[in-house]
Amino acid sequence: MLDHVMNMFFITRTVFLVVNIILLYIFLTPGRSYGFQILVFVLTWIATYVLRPLLYLLNLDPLLASYLVGLLYLLPCVLIFKESFHAKFFIFFMIFTLTQLTFLVFTYIDHFLSPAIPQTFILAGLLLEAAALPLIRRYMKSPVKDAIEILTQHNLSFTLFPVLSFVLLTCYA
Repeated sequence: MLDHVMNMFFITRTVFLVVNIILLYIFLTPGRSYGFQILVFVLTWIATYVLRPLLYLLNLDPLLASYLVGLLYLLPCVLIFKESFHAKFFIFFMIFTLTQLTFLVFTYIDHFLSPAIPQTFILAGLLLEAAALPLIRRYMKSPVKDAIEILTQHNLSFTLFPVLSFVLLTCYA
């Protein structure tokens, strides 16, 4: 049973990461070589792998530790894509917030229904989000690009909106 739980934990985290990376590529334009992109994501993954146990040694709440580790993925976002820093920051937190919302909703469903293998519903929710990626690309890419254009031409304080949404969401987690 413990093997199933650990496998499910790894699978859900992997799907969460892959969906977030695909969403970055939907909304932002890469400006570096494929080798550099792969290298940066692999190094970030290794850093998160090393940092996570260190944060647990500090007796941090596991959810807070996950958020802190997840913030490391802002680094590849900044290094790989062409858009301005404010646009990258905006997109990163928008994506992180929306995927985290999906994760949390299905976490509560999973706890409420208590399936035989924990995190089954979390995986189902993330797979539903992954299945929606073509629709997001088709219907959301243009409006988000327009928002990025407005953001870069006008008030940069709008960059904080997804960050505030993220902080609000973490309060309910």
